[in-house]
Amino acid sequence: AQVDFAPITKLNDATLILAAHQSVPAKNLAELVEYSKKQGGLGFGSSGAATTTHLAGELLAIRSGAQLRHVPYKGGGQAVTDVAGGQIPLIYTVVPTIAGFLKDGRLKAIGVSSAKRSTVLPDVPTFAESGLAGFEVSSWYGLLAPAKTPRPIIDRIQREVNAVLQMPEIREKYVRGGFEPVGN
Repeated sequence: AQVDFAPITKLNDATLILAAHQSVPAKNLAELVEYSKKQGGLGFGSSGAATTTHLAGELLAIRSGAQLRHVPYKGGGQAVTDVAGGQIPLIYTVVPTIAGFLKDGRLKAIGVSSAKRSTVLPDVPTFAESGLAGFEVSSWYGLLAPAKTPRPIIDRIQREVNAVLQMPEIREKYVRGGFEPVGN
């Protein structure tokens, strides 16, 4: 339960992305919505039921009118492999999971659900830019401690982690990997 943990720091934000197998003819969100309707629905893989990526895909379907069916996986790795192999047409995941697949052309990006474009994939439009005003869903990673951890320990860990996240070489690795370091 939430009361069992004490927050330490938010490590980073991770941009969420919807990507497609190369056989999907859609190049953008509007074309994907039309194609999904013509096909009677398209499956999208995620890292599992009730995950941020699953719920983001469901919200995208509701807001855009796309006909999407969730295909839950036990993690993002198998989902990405199945989309790259053509077993399912779409994946909703975090950018770091598929950046390499996009760069080598095995998958194509439809859009990102962040407020601004990804620093790793600056040519991929946001869903807001594609006509879904206010559509913003992101993922983040953070550190928590047991609820009864003394405040001085939590404060020290936060300061130390924040100092590491400010190091240029660490920031560069985060950004190159598709994450935005936070350290708040």
